[in-house]
Amino acid sequence: MKVLTSLGCLTLAVALGLASGPARALEPAGTVAEIEGSAQATHTDGQSEALALNASVYVGDRIATGPRSRVSILLQDDSLLTLAPGTKLEINELVYKPQQSLRRSVFSLVQGSMMAVVGGWFSSSVEESQWEVRTPTAVAGVRGSSLVADVQNTGGRSTSTVASLGGLIGVQALVDPTGKIVLLQPNYFTVVPQGGLPSDAQMLDADMLQELLNSLIFSQSALDQRGDQFRNTQGLQATTIYLTPEALASLLGVVLSQGTTHWEDPSQVIFQEPAPLTPVSIRVVMP
Repeated sequence: MKVLTSLGCLTLAVALGLASGPARALEPAGTVAEIEGSAQATHTDGQSEALALNASVYVGDRIATGPRSRVSILLQDDSLLTLAPGTKLEINELVYKPQQSLRRSVFSLVQGSMMAVVGGWFSSSVEESQWEVRTPTAVAGVRGSSLVADVQNTGGRSTSTVASLGGLIGVQALVDPTGKIVLLQPNYFTVVPQGGLPSDAQMLDADMLQELLNSLIFSQSALDQRGDQFRNTQGLQATTIYLTPEALASLLGVVLSQGTTHWEDPSQVIFQEPAPLTPVSIRVVMP
């Protein structure tokens, strides 16, 4: 009887262990590529985990950043998400199977700001390829683009701002998902109030662009620390290049003209082989 009881308890313990940790048995949706300050992921089983460099995140995770904190996540679909301080984001879906002509990525931005650089494979069929950011007021559809989304909650009401930094983005109101679509060209934005429709596309001016990006940029001390960690791990010596803004623009122009990248249209970056690893620190000197 004691043996049977022990075996029964062992079986129950194993079953409970499997049931309590489903996220660990799943394939990760992405990996933390950069972090500054604190961020945590709450898994579908209710367990919370403090995120660190190279930590895994999973479908169903709710990710939250603390004050003065940022995190960048490299997803399995070759996209990069960056979350600003005080941001809450949920990974709703992530399916990336180019060999089967299937891609579906859906995220919910509850509050705060995020930037997404969406790369990888896209089908010519919208039914086969879908990449969406949903906010309390809007749905933004992305195809190989770079976007910034911001959600402000004031007095119990939400307002969403969506801006394109590269590529074409379609934005609809959550209250009318089959209605008006605002198409955003690069450097254009739209505002979607709670219960309302998206505003017409408006051009980003320098001040608004800076305001959107300020909270998403990692501090220099965090970048320096990360660079030191990388060099110590890889045993590499980085070369520092000092450039003026004009020289940097000229350099980027050369790179783009050679066809090695497609910043204006990241959807063209499909199955590119990575370049050989050359650590370089670029510092732009403002006159």
